[in-house]
Amino acid sequence: MPTVEIASPRVKSVRSLSTIWWICFPIALFDGYDTLVMSFLAPVISRELGIAPAMFRGVFTATYAGAACGAVILGPVADRFGRKPVLLLALALAGAFTAATAWVHSLQGLMWCRAFAGLGLGGAIPIISALAASEVPHERRRVAVTRVFIGYPVGAIVGGLLTAWLTGSIGWRNLMLGTGGLTLALLALTSRALKVSERTSEPALSVATGGPLRGLFGPNVTYVTFTLGAAAFLILGVSYFLVSWIPTVLTLEGLSVPAASAIAVLLNVGGLIGAWGLSKVGRRTPARPLGASLCLGALLIAVFGFALHGSAYVVAVIVFCTGFLVIGAQTNIPALAAWIYPLGSSASGVGLAMACGRIGSIAGPFIGGYLLARHMSWEALFQVAAVPTLLAGLALLMLSVSDK
Repeated sequence: MPTVEIASPRVKSVRSLSTIWWICFPIALFDGYDTLVMSFLAPVISRELGIAPAMFRGVFTATYAGAACGAVILGPVADRFGRKPVLLLALALAGAFTAATAWVHSLQGLMWCRAFAGLGLGGAIPIISALAASEVPHERRRVAVTRVFIGYPVGAIVGGLLTAWLTGSIGWRNLMLGTGGLTLALLALTSRALKVSERTSEPALSVATGGPLRGLFGPNVTYVTFTLGAAAFLILGVSYFLVSWIPTVLTLEGLSVPAASAIAVLLNVGGLIGAWGLSKVGRRTPARPLGASLCLGALLIAVFGFALHGSAYVVAVIVFCTGFLVIGAQTNIPALAAWIYPLGSSASGVGLAMACGRIGSIAGPFIGGYLLARHMSWEALFQVAAVPTLLAGLALLMLSVSDK
């Protein structure tokens, strides 16, 4: 007996799609900020706690690993037992352990706090995808989910600027305490906004058979699940490699730190515009424009290594276009998963794809750092980075979802 999705009537309440967006967008924004905040705070924390900067790779790994576990565990739990209570649990974990970071005095304590904060925010991501998808007709799901996930690069950009501005005046401990407090305040607002929603408090699936994961590995779906997971792993690995190492590479090539930072920001600016633009095309075959975008992005990444020896303006244009094609496509991965899977399994599908991506986000910067330590030329380094980008694009082009 196959798993059956509950066909609940749409509940008439004050909640609308715009209300859901105002709930989900800040959560995605916090995730984007939280994911990269340690990159900005690492030098300050390492000096205060006496931790070698190289040891922070354990902190980064703990954050990403926690997020991967949260996505793959809490997504199916939300599909099974209800999205509202699991979302509130995820936000409580994220807020409490982000605030607790303000009191740590050791590397181990920092790693544990970051792991549990990542668990919470990583688990919230597939749930907000399912919430946004559940409010619109099938053909509009991608646009609705992408509007939510634009908050991620916004959080990365704005969060980086705020961190640089506030750390010197209030200190990193007060900054983390304030961030945790804001997350807990967001929990209270989310609980109030969703309290009248039957659709987010009831289980999304009949529990008679299979459970939520059955919808990801049934007939004709297993291939799609594995292909999408592989593409997410590859593309997030490349994205995090680019975000992590482009500023360093530009600085090593002789650009000033402000100039290198300004060009690096263009990567996420291009990603914002690309995410929106790519969500509007390919209504019947959404994987195709994303796959084509990644294939073109692979070409630009390969060219980037050669362009480093030329004009900074040319480099800036290439970085912006790479962000449009690669980061823009990456931001659409949760929306693609929400479009592919039925609503009853959507949180599980997004969670599994994002868990694969989070694992890639650990591997990408690590492999990049290893290759840099081996003194690989820029040309060869970015040619290597182009390969997984191309493979991710080809994987998406192979997805046959047009007849869904």
